[in-house]
Amino acid sequence: MIIREEYLKKIRPFYEKDLVKVIIEIRRSGKSVILNEIMDEISKYSKNVIYIIFEKSSNLLKNPNGYELINFINSLKKEDGKYYIFIDEIQELKIVLLR
Repeated sequence: MIIREEYLKKIRPFYEKDLVKVIIEIRRSGKSVILNEIMDEISKYSKNVIYIIFEKSSNLLKNPNGYELINFINSLKKEDGKYYIFIDEIQELKIVLLR
């Protein structure tokens, strides 16, 4: 695998910021590859990494509301502390937020 250092350099300063990071680009441009590279880097210093991929064929939560998704993520946590949540193919979910 080719490490995309130029992209990673731009993203690294934000690893520890409490912001949602979104990688957007055209289809088949390598977004998932970059996501995996970021996860690999973070996994070197934190074991609190959760990776969820929502592909059409493997969608565990077909049409969750916002609370179901949060509960699902919380069920994957094994200990307290900061977690890094990576969600790939999020556009495959049709989430209805309840207020």
